[in-house]
Amino acid sequence: QASALDPEARAERLSLLAVREAGQSLEHSVAGRVGRLIEPFIEPLGAMSVEAAIDADNTLGGAVDYAKLVEASVAGVRRIGGRERMAADFRVRFAKQTLGG
Repeated sequence: QASALDPEARAERLSLLAVREAGQSLEHSVAGRVGRLIEPFIEPLGAMSVEAAIDADNTLGGAVDYAKLVEASVAGVRRIGGRERMAADFRVRFAKQTLGG
């Protein structure tokens, strides 16, 4: 029972409850739903992932000689063009041979 807990243990349980409630609130929010929609694009092994697309055409349509996704961030809400949007950051390493003169 919560009333039998010492103040420190009670505060800890209340804190855990607040974190759980915040997580559930996010899960059911618009951002949480949109986040679940873009997850397939940031998953490393998914057929719809950015990594799979780069691996399938690692020349990026002939724009580079070689490209490899090296990092993908966790999706988050970002302000882009004056509006809040779900976004993820991708770091791609690529190489392109140039002609020296």
